[in-house]
Amino acid sequence: MSFEWLPSVERRRDVLTAGGVISNTATKATILDPTSGTRANIVDVLIDFEAATLQNAEVFFGAGANFDVDRALGIQRASQAAAGAVLFKFDYPNEPRGAVDALVNIRLNVAIAEDVQFQIRYWES
Repeated sequence: MSFEWLPSVERRRDVLTAGGVISNTATKATILDPTSGTRANIVDVLIDFEAATLQNAEVFFGAGANFDVDRALGIQRASQAAAGAVLFKFDYPNEPRGAVDALVNIRLNVAIAEDVQFQIRYWES
């Protein structure tokens, strides 16, 4: 899992990276908890579906119920019919920006038995 680095990203403030693996049967997990008192500004998100059984993943700020109900909190939705990776890139200065102290969560359409890897690049303001 790797990113294609963009020059515009390097010219901005410090870009941070968070990542991990969701490998239990949960359908929702927190993937980023920004530093207290700051907002997460999302540069890009990489989601790697290791199995073809998972079809949808939603990345959103806060405790949204799902992407359709809380679209204002949504960052991006990935739909994948087969195993593989999906990368979302956001252009500065229009990248998704959370509220102060807002967590970034991922929600899967099914409880998983296989691994889903993720990596998120962001900066704090």
